[in-house]
Parts: sequence; structure tokens; C-alpha cells
Amino acid sequence: MDLNKIIIGCDQLGGSDWGETNIKEVMNAIKYAYERGIKRFDTADVYGLGLSEARLNTLFFEKEDLQVTTKVGVRWLISSDWERAKTFKDDDQSYLRIALENSLNRLESIKIDNILLHWPTNQKNLTSALDLFRFYKQEKKVNNYGFCNGEKFVDEILNVPEHKNKYVYQANFNLTFHNEKYLEHLSKNFRSIQLYGIYAQGVLANEELDFNKIMSNDRRSRLGMYKKENFNMLKILTKELSLISYSYNVSLASLIIYCTIKSVPFADIIIGIRKKNHVDSILKAIDLKVTNHDFQYIK
Repeated sequence: MDLNKIIIGCDQLGGSDWGETNIKEVMNAIKYAYERGIKRFDTADVYGLGLSEARLNTLFFEKEDLQVTTKVGVRWLISSDWERAKTFKDDDQSYLRIALENSLNRLESIKIDNILLHWPTNQKNLTSALDLFRFYKQEKKVNNYGFCNGEKFVDEILNVPEHKNKYVYQANFNLTFHNEKYLEHLSKNFRSIQLYGIYAQGVLANEELDFNKIMSNDRRSRLGMYKKENFNMLKILTKELSLISYSYNVSLASLIIYCTIKSVPFADIIIGIRKKNHVDSILKAIDLKVTNHDFQYIK
């Protein structure tokens, strides 16, 4: 398997939304991933309200071999009266221009490989955003551009012949979705496909994950994946998958990565990390060999 298919997700580098996070440990893990040969990273302006991008820049000042994807289109407001910032989608071109300039300033020494619209709200604004991104590509400020989480807009975009094989597309995926055929179809019509969420926001990669702890201190608890009935079902799957991962003497995370890459070989995979051993799980997945019988059983 190709290490170049792996993209390190840097949401945790923002320091919020993932429970207790040791930023120094996350930064060391990201640097370790780079040293082990992973040169692709994914972030967004809203991760840590700009901190993820800024910290990524301090880690990798003037590294020309980096390929960084960032996303804009989620706006935030801060008040001393609020416990947390308030976030909301804003994909109006006038705001996106400001957001993109801010991302360029925060990343500073790192050229953006892909700029993506984070959450399109309607077809008109998506088209307008792509036009704006094309201008930044022409100005050589970004290499490529596209959008995320826009399933309901995909068909209309691809109905325009000149749009085919032009855009980068990023979407949520884990092995329980069973939509590989659809994604393979998209891969033939987009410049590239990037998939995030392969651990089902952490549930499938950690057999010790505590539901009550997640509910009390982790913003992931707002996601449908963490509704109790969904969480409990995933934990049953996790226990069975753990038995298989033990038989190969690898972590559950390594098994999930291996099976994901094998299921969607046409896509790039985004994997969030917090610790150096999470990077080791990726590296072990690259070298892993699972029998076809076990792979089909997992599928």
C-alpha cells in the first residue's frame, strides 16, 4: 500500500472538540509523521479558530515538500459571555475571500495544495466559491481547489462537462457506509477524492472508548454517531474487529486503516492523530497483510 495515500488530519491540533487534548503531544506526533515520510496534512480555518493552521505553520516553516489542504466556509463569533465560540456556515464569496486571505496569512510559509469549501449551503454559492478559488489558483496561491460535504450538489456540478476531473472532493466515510461503488464513480469524475472519519469519529478505533466520558467533555457527542443506539452498535462491531486485529498482532486502528484503503483504493484517506503511536498504527497498516477470507468477513 502507498504511504502517499495517507493524509494526516490536524483537527486535534486546534485543541478543541476532541475532549482533553495535549497540544504538545499532538504537535510531536505530527512532526513524527512527517519524519516517517508522511507529507500530506489536512486542516481548516475553523479548527481551533485558526490555531490549527497557525500551529501547522510553526511546525513546518518553509518545508517545500508539504501538501496541505485547508478549508474555509465556517464562520465563528466569540464573546466573553459565552463558554464556546458560536460557529455557522458562511459561503458567501465576500466572506470566503477574507477567510482565504486569513488562512494564507496563518499558514504563511506553506503553500496551500488544496483549498476547499467546507460546507456548501446552496448551488449558487458553491459555484461562486469555485470561481473564487480558481482565481487564487491562477494567482499561484493555491494548487488545486474543490469542496467537501456537498453530496446534494455533486450531480449538478458534474453535469457541466468542463467541471469533470477538475475539482478535489472530500467526504465522510467509514466501512459501515457501504457506498464504495458510488465513491468509485465519483473518483472517475473528480480530480481526487479525500475521505475523512474512517474511525467513525473515533468509535471504531478504540475498544476502550467510554460513552459517558464522551458525553461529558467531548464535542463529538453532538454527532449522530454518538447517539447511544449507534454508539452501542459500533462498540459491538469494535469488539469483534478487535479479535481479528489481535490475531494479526496489530492495533484495531491499523486494521481499520488497512481495510479502508483496500476498500477504496482510488481515494486518499485522512487520519487524525494525537500521539506518536497513532502514526505507528498507520505505518503498520501499510505493511499489513490480511487474508482475503478475513477481509471479506470484515466487509
